[in-house]
Amino acid sequence: KNEGTMRPSAVRQEIEESINDVKFACAGEPQVRYFTSKEPWMDPYFVQAIVTLTVKGCNVGAVNIGACFPHGYMPVRIDVEQDAKGDNAKTTEKITLIVKHENQMQESMYSALAELVPEFQKLSQENLRSAMYTLAESEGKGKGGHDLVNEAADERSD
Repeated sequence: KNEGTMRPSAVRQEIEESINDVKFACAGEPQVRYFTSKEPWMDPYFVQAIVTLTVKGCNVGAVNIGACFPHGYMPVRIDVEQDAKGDNAKTTEKITLIVKHENQMQESMYSALAELVPEFQKLSQENLRSAMYTLAESEGKGKGGHDLVNEAADERSD
């Protein structure tokens, strides 16, 4: 019974850090649901959390990513079904793990999103470009990375 051996606090921290890594591409605040016990749909993997987020400019709508430690991240399908109409309508969720093998999981939420959502890759490249630009702009503020660029330029000018 080594399912979910990661402490809930460690799971939360990992999820929060992962969300921070992809937040630049999110429209709105990502929603997180944590699970502390194995549910019937969690087969064959125990899912500690499902993060639901929408990527800016993505017409697919919300994407659900399951966190399944220590294995990684994977897409999860959530279908909402209504069993009746009117006042006593009950909606039930049917959650499906799309991944059947550990080697189909991604080691980060970032790479899971990149694989799932083409728009994410584009936003990611733009984000990286602006980060590089910001780094170049902060020239001389002791960030470290720019010195290498200058040294390489100096060597060329000899």
